[in-house]
Amino acid sequence: MMKIINKLKGYLGELQLTEFYSQMKGAYENYARSNSNLWANTLCYFTTLSFIPILAIAFSIGRWFGIDKYYLKQLTESSPLNEETVNMILETTQTLLQNTRSGLIAGIGFISLGWVVISMFSVIEKALNSIWRVKKPRPFFRKFADYFITFLMLPVSVIGANILINLKWDIFYTKHLISILAPYLALWIFFIVFYTVLPNTKVNIVPTIWSSFIISFLLNQSNMLLVKLQLIIGAYNKIYGSFSVLLLSLIWLKIIWFLILIGAHFSYILQNRGNLAKLDGLEKLNFNSKYMITKAVLKKFIENYNNNENPITSKEISKELNIPNEMVIDTLENLKGIKYISNIEVDMGDERKYKLTANINELNDEKLCEDLKNLGESYSLIQ
Repeated sequence: MMKIINKLKGYLGELQLTEFYSQMKGAYENYARSNSNLWANTLCYFTTLSFIPILAIAFSIGRWFGIDKYYLKQLTESSPLNEETVNMILETTQTLLQNTRSGLIAGIGFISLGWVVISMFSVIEKALNSIWRVKKPRPFFRKFADYFITFLMLPVSVIGANILINLKWDIFYTKHLISILAPYLALWIFFIVFYTVLPNTKVNIVPTIWSSFIISFLLNQSNMLLVKLQLIIGAYNKIYGSFSVLLLSLIWLKIIWFLILIGAHFSYILQNRGNLAKLDGLEKLNFNSKYMITKAVLKKFIENYNNNENPITSKEISKELNIPNEMVIDTLENLKGIKYISNIEVDMGDERKYKLTANINELNDEKLCEDLKNLGESYSLIQ
């Protein structure tokens, strides 16, 4: 615990206003450079499709914990949906739950609801993995466990916040202050777990604490933006009629997923601060530069093998060779592609480790250069 507190102090000392602005700018640039905008659109689409099933499960779990009314209040106050639409959604979710609890297809119904949640979280994991430059998704059984933990953390964090509110506070105005901060605290705790657990790689807790704090604040404050959007979209009622709610809901979902993905990028920037290449430099590397970097990384693996040392991580290579971590990760993927190295299974939460698998007696500069040239799919011109 003291180690985490000391790291938080270190981050707080380094996170001055100019540094904070620079890192947030880096997070947005990373968002724009990667496919995150496409992922945000994809997540909007999947959220729209799975909204009713996920809401049904959320309300069902919330009823077990006695916080279903809190969910209803948040859905009414924090979404562009009017009371009539919310009531219609609640009736639909109740009908869905009743159908899955009764009849011969009850088991199939519950499996279908569970599959919807797993599918939704799988898309979220892929989006976060693309930010953390992870190519391989987690195994199915780990998906089930990790997704369940993340999904369950929202009601747990809400219950924790409500317990905090209901405690007897002797200090004047403290209870009122706690009641104001409780929604922020619940979201903060949830997003710490969300950003730490869902990417299929080791994410340090300290960067997620900072990014979760910022994103939970922005998401709570997005209600003000929602009110302004409602006023703007209100002018389209004459054109869209009742469909204006759908238009506003899609804009609302896009804003939410944009903020969530920006938070993930901010965690990535914080965790790898001082160890990132300039974005333009990564894209414009010529083959000779990539070859020299690959050669240096491969040499490190050969030394590691000859010295009978433990498998190594990308960060260890990056630190020792003074090469930005993003370049090292790309290089490791290339070396895996030509069957020179492989990653080994690690415990949950540990950083991915790599070891040499090629025969070192067969490795030389010419072979490495030729294998890199042939990496990828080949295409033959028909004469």
